[in-house]
Amino acid sequence: MISQLPRLLFLFLFIAINSIHAQDTNYFSLSAGTNIIDNSNGKIVPWDAKRVEFSNPFYLELDYRFGNHISVALLGTANVFNIARSNPSGTGLERKEYDFFGVDISGKYYIDPLLFDNPNIDLYAGLGLGFHDVANDNAFTANLSLGFNYWFQNNFGIAVQAMAKKGIGEEVPGVNNYYQYNIGVSYRFLNASKAKKQARLAEKVSPETEEEKEEAIVEVIVDDTETPATTNGNNPNANNAPDSTTDRLLDANNVTVEKTEANQLAAFQEELNALGVVYFDRNSSYYYKSEKLKLDTIIQFLLAHPNIQITINSYTDPTGTEKYNNWLSERRLQRVKTYMTTNGVAPERLESFSKGVDPANTCNADHTNCTEAEHQQQRRVEFIVSEI
Repeated sequence: MISQLPRLLFLFLFIAINSIHAQDTNYFSLSAGTNIIDNSNGKIVPWDAKRVEFSNPFYLELDYRFGNHISVALLGTANVFNIARSNPSGTGLERKEYDFFGVDISGKYYIDPLLFDNPNIDLYAGLGLGFHDVANDNAFTANLSLGFNYWFQNNFGIAVQAMAKKGIGEEVPGVNNYYQYNIGVSYRFLNASKAKKQARLAEKVSPETEEEKEEAIVEVIVDDTETPATTNGNNPNANNAPDSTTDRLLDANNVTVEKTEANQLAAFQEELNALGVVYFDRNSSYYYKSEKLKLDTIIQFLLAHPNIQITINSYTDPTGTEKYNNWLSERRLQRVKTYMTTNGVAPERLESFSKGVDPANTCNADHTNCTEAEHQQQRRVEFIVSEI
């Protein structure tokens, strides 16, 4: 069975990678901190103070998460082991400290989306392979890990991890099976490059040039062809009367501007409707890749039209309790807003409302008669142009 572990682990990674529904969770993260190693020497009971190694401990882990549930991590560990080895004369054993170095690669499966919906907490279980070297001996291990990250800011977090390692193949005497505990700080590299790219796109697309504005003003004057009433060839309103030509031109200009803004508002809303709403899976604030592409397109649209302000409304289907639906609606709203602002949309341009269950939906009176397709239409975030 031990000899089959590497094949089983690689098969697990292959299946996991090919079952991904990629979402907005794609990012690299880097963790660094300290570690404690419980050198169990083949015993299955963890944490014996006599076996704990904690000298010059350091670990560094690079993790790439490419879906709601999957990531691959590369971990490097340094520590010092106090173990017995043959003395130089070969007549016996002597105990001394030896430098320990380990490298591990793991596939992690994130279970937090299955248990709760909190974007600040990542909870995972992992399987992997390891290699360690100590006292000029080296060996491979099969690893099982449990851990979590808590993101107290958008980019910064705390990482905690526990690993059980089983020696396979050539085993290092005295360093066979052991437990490793890591605690450190994490930094995740979100898609800053994408935000810069979208900002460059916004610079290239100007919603309205100065020439277009001047043409609109000239158009108002040209269209005002009405000749003011005269008496004996003189204008009776020459002394700044309320219906003078200047005032009427200004009034016409204001009306035209209002009509232009109304037309723009309708046109922008039509474009926004064409981009679509973002739909969510049942009981989740995560959205699949197709919905993320919609959201990316909406972000590009907003960056290309910096004078637009929008309202974001979030909804759920009616299958849960009122308290749960309101909470889930808020989580969906915050996830969308965070993604938009992270990618360059100014927060002051976004007005948002968590609506819970949509009262306009005809299924709400008796949701047991709703089809799944009807429920899916309710699990959404929609966008409305509120001001230009």
